[in-house]
Amino acid sequence: MKEELYKALKLKYSAQQQEAKTNLNLYFRDMVAVADHPDVVETADKLLRKYAEATELLSILKGDVYEFTQN
Repeated sequence: MKEELYKALKLKYSAQQQEAKTNLNLYFRDMVAVADHPDVVETADKLLRKYAEATELLSILKGDVYEFTQN
């Protein structure tokens, strides 16, 4: 069960990271695709923060996996 929880969290954070990365790539590569957003800087900032949070959570999860799974 511990391994399943670990895998579920890893998949969740990886998906959040990839979603933010994909959307940021759209902003940086093709501004036409996101023309309906009036505040591009604010939106990009939110996406970058989402990416950073997911990356940090993955790092914590991977670094402390043994601490979390030992009991």
